[in-house]
Amino acid sequence: MTNSARILYGIVCGVFTTVLSVPLQAQDEQASALEEIVVTGSYLYTGIDSPSPVTVFTGEDMMFEANQDMLTFFFENVTQNYTSDIGAQTDAGGNMGARSIRQASINLRGLGNENTLVLLNGRRTINYPAPDFNGWTTPDINSMVPRIAIERTDLLLDGGSATFGSDPVAGVVNFVTKKSFRGFDLALDSRINETDTDAKDYTIAALWGAGDDRTTMIAAIEWTETDRILLSDVEGEDNPNPDVTPETGTGLDDQFGLNFDGPTGMGMGAVTPTWVDPDCGNPALGVPLFAKYPSYEDVDDVLRVADAMNLATSCSQPNGYNPSQFIQNNVTQLTAFLSADHQLSDSVSVDFEINFSRQRFDDIATWGDNSSRNWLVTPVTRGITVPTTNPGFVRAATVLPQLGALPFGDGGMGAVPVYMEGETMPFNATMPAYQRADLFRVAFGGSGDLAGTNNWQWRVDTSVAWNEVENGLRDMVVANYELAIEGYGGTTCTFDPASDPAGAQAGTGDCYYYNPFMSSALPDAASLQTGISQTGLANDPAMLEWLIPTRQDTFTGEFWSADVLITGEVGELPGGPIGIAIGAGSRHETLGRDSDYLSTSNLLAATGNYNDWEGKQNVDSIYFEVALPLRDDIDLQIAARNEKYDGGFSETTPKIAVLWTPTDQLALRASFGSSFRGPSISQSDASTLIGGFGPRRVTIDQIEYGANGRGWRFPFLTVPNANLLPQTSDNISVGFDYQINDRIDIGATWVSISFKDRIGAAPAPTTLNNAACLNLDPTTGIPITVGGAVDGELTYLTIANGGCVSPADPALPVTGANIGYVQSVVSNLNYLDAEFLDLRLAIRADTPIGPLSFTPSVSITTKYEFPNTDGAVPDNAFLCPDDICDGVGRAYGGGMGQGFVGVTEMPRWQGTFPVRLTIGGNHNVSFSARYRDGINRDIRDLTQDQLVGFEHESGQWSTSVNYNYGFTNGASVAFAISNLTVTDPPNQAGARFNRRSRTYNLQYRHTFEQ
Repeated sequence: MTNSARILYGIVCGVFTTVLSVPLQAQDEQASALEEIVVTGSYLYTGIDSPSPVTVFTGEDMMFEANQDMLTFFFENVTQNYTSDIGAQTDAGGNMGARSIRQASINLRGLGNENTLVLLNGRRTINYPAPDFNGWTTPDINSMVPRIAIERTDLLLDGGSATFGSDPVAGVVNFVTKKSFRGFDLALDSRINETDTDAKDYTIAALWGAGDDRTTMIAAIEWTETDRILLSDVEGEDNPNPDVTPETGTGLDDQFGLNFDGPTGMGMGAVTPTWVDPDCGNPALGVPLFAKYPSYEDVDDVLRVADAMNLATSCSQPNGYNPSQFIQNNVTQLTAFLSADHQLSDSVSVDFEINFSRQRFDDIATWGDNSSRNWLVTPVTRGITVPTTNPGFVRAATVLPQLGALPFGDGGMGAVPVYMEGETMPFNATMPAYQRADLFRVAFGGSGDLAGTNNWQWRVDTSVAWNEVENGLRDMVVANYELAIEGYGGTTCTFDPASDPAGAQAGTGDCYYYNPFMSSALPDAASLQTGISQTGLANDPAMLEWLIPTRQDTFTGEFWSADVLITGEVGELPGGPIGIAIGAGSRHETLGRDSDYLSTSNLLAATGNYNDWEGKQNVDSIYFEVALPLRDDIDLQIAARNEKYDGGFSETTPKIAVLWTPTDQLALRASFGSSFRGPSISQSDASTLIGGFGPRRVTIDQIEYGANGRGWRFPFLTVPNANLLPQTSDNISVGFDYQINDRIDIGATWVSISFKDRIGAAPAPTTLNNAACLNLDPTTGIPITVGGAVDGELTYLTIANGGCVSPADPALPVTGANIGYVQSVVSNLNYLDAEFLDLRLAIRADTPIGPLSFTPSVSITTKYEFPNTDGAVPDNAFLCPDDICDGVGRAYGGGMGQGFVGVTEMPRWQGTFPVRLTIGGNHNVSFSARYRDGINRDIRDLTQDQLVGFEHESGQWSTSVNYNYGFTNGASVAFAISNLTVTDPPNQAGARFNRRSRTYNLQYRHTFEQ
């Protein structure tokens, strides 16, 4: 036991001894009693009289807008929430898709989803079992409970580890369900996206409640179904041919998989050419937005549209545009909740909860998403050339005669083989994938009076939960590609490679070529394919299933917890009796991943080698809280908690908060406390292997090295660290609430969070760019490159020498082509100093037609600083004076978080501005304006070339309107329009903005409440 644990243990024992030594006498029936046993942020205060800042949303708030899910509600209405986007659970491209990360979460203060603790009725619940990029897991708020069953949601906005233990570095979100509802409530709502009116998006929910003086029970169920809507369906229709000139428009972004390389893939040159797919920009493939743009790099390395195909060096799309991104996916979800309370006697009661959720994603894998691009080891490195007999090659060489020869007519060197760039799906192809998630949870509790008194109560809580996610994602089998590119593709195709080494003859059975060129997506490509003998350009669907099968991952988590709490009153102060709470708890969690044979055997092109792993974690805790009513107008809260992890460390977190109400109109509150998040299972107890992606270049002393290298991908091994410290924060809040008169209230809260020892594993680019991993000249300190040129490919140190890279062949230099795997050790990183100012206003007025309310809320980020410890922000080493980076409103690109993994690029402010009018008691009209500030490069960050045509972009204003009519029989109908003005999001950090275009929401509700 640590010293801090011994101290806290002594305090708890001392308080407990003192409590038991006080005669438990019956007090006057009119004496002040504690209002609730468990509330958010305290065991002794309610949300109304809490010394800590607590914001409350009612369940009716959530139902009123008829949002698609709880994630959307928090995205739209909680100004302190910086979750990345409303499509976080529906668009999981790239490694997120490979890792099954689709949970909906809340990210208070931008400190990371893992640093917001989510509770259900004051109890912890199970986390979504798939870890994120840093190994963290958090609950899926969309799978917790049907919205129709929620009474309110409390947000504690200054940390809460002294009460709840690990996780609430930024705050707590507590979903409180209805208890006393009697009757039946039915809600039907549907949403229609203006750009895709046929896409299903509806929810059916029902709530039943019954009870008497001793027993209450509620049961709720919710069914949601949505159809897929692509970003291109929304934004492509609006602007199919955008301005892509760098000076006036979006500019261009080079696309992987649309170029075909020479033997070394080092770019254009006399011996190592790169050819652009000759169908790049072909109008037959659609408008330029979809058909792409032939492009070249000018003398300033800026991509521009090429006037002719023979001048193109790359194929590009508009910068920031991703047609494979979804804003809504094919999802069905069933969520159910059952709870009951029964009073066994006048002094003892019991309660239980059951949660169930089943979520199904009918997913798709698409060309161009991050799951299908960039082979871990590219075909050019593997030596897999596209044969001249391949139908796609024949067609491409017909359109672009220099394909496969030297591009400038230098026939003396002979033909140069053509290699596929690395895309693992045919151009514009889609193939079905899936995800299945199931959750089951049971919680049981009991409470009662202690020793037959009304002043001392006990509470016991237990819960058990299980959560499983199975993910099916498409990837290419490398060995099958080698066959299919030669014409031997298909499950029934057999051949004798010894008798046909050049692939000039067809094999036996149904044999097909794989066409990697854009021509496979031409409108008439399928009609050119005939039976067994492929003479056309389209890829046979059955052959693609064989070539690009579904890889499977299963993540499983289990959780149980038990807590005992005693609350009561002892002694008197001028303001009333002293409140005491003491308790102890224990929780256990297991987590693991089971990958299929394709993944664990390293047979796949893009996702590479995944491993099976499993780990567990036990946490024991003791805690206390004291409520001291120093005077009638001053309340003081003192709390502390110690949590001991079976990994060998413990953490004690204290908190002190004060509430001063000098007048009936003014309340002043302040708090100081520390919070923490302990290491996760995958960080402390399991080695995880995933596909990584490394940089092609590094900037040292404003000189760029490795410009002609490749952005290699490789297996990336994250090794746990048993000596991790918890990531901790010191939180200070100061605020006030002032009732100017009976119609106007104002309030403000300033929050400071000093966050340190962030836990994370440096990502692959950071690992390889670190000076400890780069192969540097010991004398000059500059990188040693292949061939010795400044722009040559970077080389790296091996694990034996630098602890970073394991070579595939120890006899060769460690280059991107010779990396076996990269290793990163989970460690404690650096600090973040953040400050926020929350402002609120409430204005109520009586108008000739009915009461009107205006309740704006704004959260401003005033400070967000973190160190750039290695001083190597790519391309702009001067961004962080004195190696301190300012993240407010600024995008650092690849350099963000060099010394602090997981740092969020923070908008300067965001706010909601709702107005609600009630007419005649039955008519309710609301109008909301919302603003999310942009993430722009600061003008100081830009070079002279970048300043040409640069303009700061503001954020996005979005508006919504809602009309609700209530009938006298308990029924109501509502009609709402979201994103009424269809405001385009800014052309940066687009995932943070509303991209759903205009949506119409319809709702019918009928309440038979007794």
